[in-house]
Amino acid sequence: MEWYYRASGNQMGPLSEADFKELAADGRIYADTLVWHDGMIGWQQFRELSDDDRPVVTDTCEHCQGMFAETRLLSITDRRVCYRCKPYYVQQIKEIGFVRKRKGISIMTRFWAAVIDSIFISMFMGGTLFFMGIVAGFLGLSTSGGFGGVTMVLGFVLMCLVPFIYLTVSVGWRGGSPGKLMCGLKVVMSDGGKVSYRRAFMRSLGATLSPVLLFIPWLMAAFDDNGQAMHDRLCNTKVVKS
Repeated sequence: MEWYYRASGNQMGPLSEADFKELAADGRIYADTLVWHDGMIGWQQFRELSDDDRPVVTDTCEHCQGMFAETRLLSITDRRVCYRCKPYYVQQIKEIGFVRKRKGISIMTRFWAAVIDSIFISMFMGGTLFFMGIVAGFLGLSTSGGFGGVTMVLGFVLMCLVPFIYLTVSVGWRGGSPGKLMCGLKVVMSDGGKVSYRRAFMRSLGATLSPVLLFIPWLMAAFDDNGQAMHDRLCNTKVVKS
């Protein structure tokens, strides 16, 4: 099997499976590197390959978030780091006696991403209700006594379903909601892999329930070393820089 990958806009290869495996094991094939071999439908990011297609078992360096062969990662105290990050951790241990944990994404960055998403969702729901009002007026239904009740019910349904569908589709399709992508964030699995639609469905369910619980599950991200909210912990996902 011959492998190809893209680097700096150029197509590299062909490489034998052994050579490609060595590059991947050494961290020179990054999680977002586009790769392809004969038999694949199209180019895919390395992190998106299934276990059957991926030529080497990889894990993520907890400092640089790079993907390396499990055998190339070092265990320093309770952290798994690559050889590139090893000097930093060893130096910290010598100087202050412990390894400073890498902080997750700023809670304020996630807050502004949520604000942007809320604006998009509100625009969609407002536009839908406005269009419905125009159609009802054209049909002469706006003077009907039951129209106001129908509008309230529809508004409630939209308020419940639109955020849920919005998050599920955007995270499963693009790896992040429009708000997160605009803020330079994305949602990935804890090992750096792509979030499936099924996992995005479960994560979105937890995220949309957060307001009901006074946003406490969402605020947990501010006190977590990896910036994980409750729905991230339950679904084994995390928010990282894109």
